[in-house]
Amino acid sequence: MRSLHVVTHPEVEVDPAVPVPAWRLSAPGSQRVQSWAREPWVWRLAHVFSSAEGNARETASVLAAVRGLPVQVG
Repeated sequence: MRSLHVVTHPEVEVDPAVPVPAWRLSAPGSQRVQSWAREPWVWRLAHVFSSAEGNARETASVLAAVRGLPVQVG
């Protein structure tokens, strides 16, 4: 059975001097993504897609690395 997991990025580092698409994950946000990477569903991933935003790419990269998958940015 195929399934689709939609993950939104967790907390970001809000910086008014940086354009929103370039915002990065905050320390708590990064820790949350690392905890998701240990979840059993991550081992069933076949593809990882991400928006081009910095925090989305960070999130996708951590999850994709578990399976050695590329992140497809679109």
